[in-house]
Amino acid sequence: MISGQILIVDQDSHFREQLGNSLSAEKIGCMEAGSLREAARLIELNEFDTVLLAQRLPDGNGLDLIPAVLNTHPATPVIVMTAYSSIASAVEAMKRGAFDYLPKPVSKDQLLVTLGKAFETRNLRQEMARITSENMMRYGLDAIIGQGPAIAGLREALKKIVQAPSTTVLIQGESGSGKELVAKALHYTSRRASFPFVPINCSAIPESLLESELFGYESGAFTDAKSTKRGLFEVGNNGTVFLDEIAELNLGLQAKILRFLEEQTFKRVGGTRDITVDVRVLAATNVNLERAVSEGRFREDLYYRLKVVPVIVPPLRERTEDIPLLVRYFIDHFNKRFRKRFDDVTPEALRKLCMHPWPGNVRELKNAIERVIILEEGPLIEASQLILNDGRLPPTEIKPATEIKLCNPSADHIPENLSLEQIEIKALVQALERTNGNQTNAAKALDISRDKLRYLIRKYGLKMETRVVSSRARIKSASYL
Repeated sequence: MISGQILIVDQDSHFREQLGNSLSAEKIGCMEAGSLREAARLIELNEFDTVLLAQRLPDGNGLDLIPAVLNTHPATPVIVMTAYSSIASAVEAMKRGAFDYLPKPVSKDQLLVTLGKAFETRNLRQEMARITSENMMRYGLDAIIGQGPAIAGLREALKKIVQAPSTTVLIQGESGSGKELVAKALHYTSRRASFPFVPINCSAIPESLLESELFGYESGAFTDAKSTKRGLFEVGNNGTVFLDEIAELNLGLQAKILRFLEEQTFKRVGGTRDITVDVRVLAATNVNLERAVSEGRFREDLYYRLKVVPVIVPPLRERTEDIPLLVRYFIDHFNKRFRKRFDDVTPEALRKLCMHPWPGNVRELKNAIERVIILEEGPLIEASQLILNDGRLPPTEIKPATEIKLCNPSADHIPENLSLEQIEIKALVQALERTNGNQTNAAKALDISRDKLRYLIRKYGLKMETRVVSSRARIKSASYL
């Protein structure tokens, strides 16, 4: 059984009455209008589950009412009814946003089936609108916390970029500075907000799989391709695709991304036909792409195609005035998550937070607050409870890859006072040294997969050269991107 409230718009009062009585017997509430003017007034005052709309009305074309219905109540389906049905009029009705098109006379069974689908569609539209609204609140421009000039300037720039929902944007910034948050703000503040946001970490997917993940594949394209699979660009149709760590793409895949950006078309792996989609591409990196271009690691034409609108996300150390706001936000967030009752931080703790260089940026601050709230009881966060990594110097810019030259095997021990990242770099380099740069053997020595080893090499921006040099001093100063 279906139920709902509908509006019947038809100039024939006898038809309206007969249809209304028939639907009332099915526990469906009805209101009636005999003209465009009367229907517009009722739509302004009431919210209907569905509108049954005649095409010919005494004061105009009923199809002219469809935009008014959808503008006032976007979730309300409109079903067009006409005794003068034709393919052209049906196409025109659908173009204007009609849910369905029924020729008169309409059988009761056919009408009830169509109304059932319309009511279901309305419920789905309302749920989608609710989710979209929540995402806009959670990820909109106001979710970028900060009142200082750096964040205020970023927010103003994003407001302008939102007005061009098809333009490619290159988001640059250090690790942990909030590049994905900026990407989500651009998506959920634009007209694409009700469509998918598809994030892709280009360094987290093995190169051999990345092309099929992005573009999909046809059945039989390779041994395990038993059925056709849609790629993430298809999944994100009408929405936004976020290519994080785009500098990690190999040159061959960069060329295919460039073609897609230019034409919005692509072929699945093993496919022969072009597939066209409408997506906005946002790309992010913490690598100096100009340096990568000069070194031949990144295509120059793709770099300029991505950099239509560049956005720089400032590091946390350049906006320390925002730290109190961020701390308050994270305290509230983790209080709810862990059911704690922390009120604030002590002045000494806040001073300690503001003095820290934050090489891990906002992500590091979030982790520091989360750690205290999990382990302590409050009600205040004390300076002594904050474990901050002071042994790691912050990068001063988006840097190129750090060269780590491989040397002969040595018995170097791990020096004291190194950060976890520096220890990890040390272990990576020593394993590569002892295997003369053989990544497969180095991965075995570290008891990790080769893909994991390659990911760590990219993560820390290690550039290896098989020359016999002393690496001890280089390890101590190694930085990561």
